[in-house]
Amino acid sequence: SSGINAEYGEERAKLLAQCRDLQLFKRDVRLAENTLNKQDHVLSSMQDTDLAPDVRIKNLASFVKLSALVEQKLATLREASETMLDNDHYASDDIREIMDGLLQRYADNTASAEAAEDAINEAKRLQKFMEECAELTQWLRDRADVLGEESLRDPKAFPVLEKQHEALVTELANNEPLVDRLTEEGNDIYNNDTNPAINETLKDLQDAWDNLKALLGEKEERW
Repeated sequence: SSGINAEYGEERAKLLAQCRDLQLFKRDVRLAENTLNKQDHVLSSMQDTDLAPDVRIKNLASFVKLSALVEQKLATLREASETMLDNDHYASDDIREIMDGLLQRYADNTASAEAAEDAINEAKRLQKFMEECAELTQWLRDRADVLGEESLRDPKAFPVLEKQHEALVTELANNEPLVDRLTEEGNDIYNNDTNPAINETLKDLQDAWDNLKALLGEKEERW
């Protein structure tokens, strides 16, 4: 009888210990889930194409910080779950399911964040491309406007205009590699993002370039 009671006491103590361990484990699971929920929210902002790339980049930094916290919590949970499983915990199946779910959720978030980061980098590249094209196109148009005004006067009567013309020819030659680079880059971006604004921007650039070259050619013929 005493032996049976001792055995029952040991089983009861083991069960109570397992109950306590499970409660602590589930408490830590809730903490990990809270951090994953925050990660979900940040990930949603990273994927929001209506936000500026710089804003989305800041969300990426927040995601990385949260990832470090999630990894710490998962490491603690993994150690606790392995200990419980090694001791044949009565809720072993549930523990495995919970851990598998958490690990899969974190893996899915990480994969989604990597895809979002690639999209952000492409958005930044597109933004930079559009800004460079707009700046160069405006420069070409401004120079064309100046040439148009000069055409109303006799260039030979103004030697200074001839010097300006030579300087513009040099500037144009210096900018030709930039036009070529932007054209190549625009076509490359368009292969991954068929945004019609890309082709429109390239056309505006090419038209401004061709127009200025034509005006310069007319000037040279007159001189």
